[in-house]
Amino acid sequence: MIAVMRRRRPGAPGTGGAGPGGYLAAVLVGLGLLVGLGVALAPSPGHLRAVVIENPGERAVSVRLRAVDSRASLDLGQVPAGGRAVFEEVLDVGPELMVMLRYGGVSAGELRVPRQRLVEGWVVPRAVTEHFDLRRVGATPG
Repeated sequence: MIAVMRRRRPGAPGTGGAGPGGYLAAVLVGLGLLVGLGVALAPSPGHLRAVVIENPGERAVSVRLRAVDSRASLDLGQVPAGGRAVFEEVLDVGPELMVMLRYGGVSAGELRVPRQRLVEGWVVPRAVTEHFDLRRVGATPG
């Protein structure tokens, strides 16, 4: 009896090897994962990484932002008295924003502030914190 041995090329069907098609599929899956990871880690378009606001005043201030040409606003939150707050992933609504300030639920006005100043760190002007007197609307200090 004569035994005939045939060699199959690596990657041929039925050999269990990856072959050129298998390698290509693995590369494409790897690229897809890298692109997906890159998109997940990249900052969202239309968002600011952070807005930094300092409040030198004696009372906490509530802050809202809106586009200069819009009435719709975004509530950022409170900045403590004598403190600072960092608001992360804030919707970017333009190169200049209207910052609306409230003390104790009472409007303290709106200020037009460039986006870059808010990102670098904006301080509520002392003129606002010193001249806003809650007593005139019946509130007591503290």
